[in-house]
Amino acid sequence: GDTFVSIRANPARGFFFQKWQIDGGGLATSPTTPDTYLALSGDALVTAVFSAQPNLTLSASPDGAGTTSPAAGESVNVPMGRPNRISAKAVDGYAFDRWSVDGDAFIAAPKHADTIVFLHGNATLTAHFADSVLLTMKTYPQGGGVTEPQVDAPIPVTKGGQIAISAIPADGYRFAFWDACSS
Repeated sequence: GDTFVSIRANPARGFFFQKWQIDGGGLATSPTTPDTYLALSGDALVTAVFSAQPNLTLSASPDGAGTTSPAAGESVNVPMGRPNRISAKAVDGYAFDRWSVDGDAFIAAPKHADTIVFLHGNATLTAHFADSVLLTMKTYPQGGGVTEPQVDAPIPVTKGGQIAISAIPADGYRFAFWDACSS
C-alpha cells in the first residue's frame, strides 16, 4: 500500500507557489495546492515549483496632474491572477480620464479612477488625466427637483469631454429645459 505524507510549500517573499513536480513513485492529492498529501508507492523526487510574483508599477500622465495608489514610480509585487485595487486622484485643474496598460494585465474598469487590476506578468499602468472644468448643477426653482450629478456638488469634467446629466422633477413640477452659464 501507499504511504501518505503531508507536504507544504512556503514561498519566499516575491514568489508564489505554482505546483508540485513529482518524479518517481509518488502522486500529490492536489498538485497545485501548497498544502497537500503525497501518496508514495516508491522512491520519489518531489519539487515545489515557484514563480516570481509580477511587478506592478503605476505612473501618472501628465506628471503632476494627479496621484495614484500604489504611489507612482513604486514597483510592488502582487499576486498573479488575483484582484489588486488601484486608484487615481486628480489635482485641481485636472480630471481622471482613463487607465492604460504596458505589459500583461487586465483592468476591470479602465474608465474608473478606482478599479481592480489582474496581473499575469509585469505591467506598468498609467493613470491619464486631462484638463478639466468644474460642473455645478442647480435647479430652478430651488427644490423643484433633483439632478444627477447632485445639486451644489462641483465635479471636475474633462474639457471637451462628455458627462451624463439628468433631472427628476419633484411632485407638482415638470422638467422645462436646460440652461447653461459660466462664471
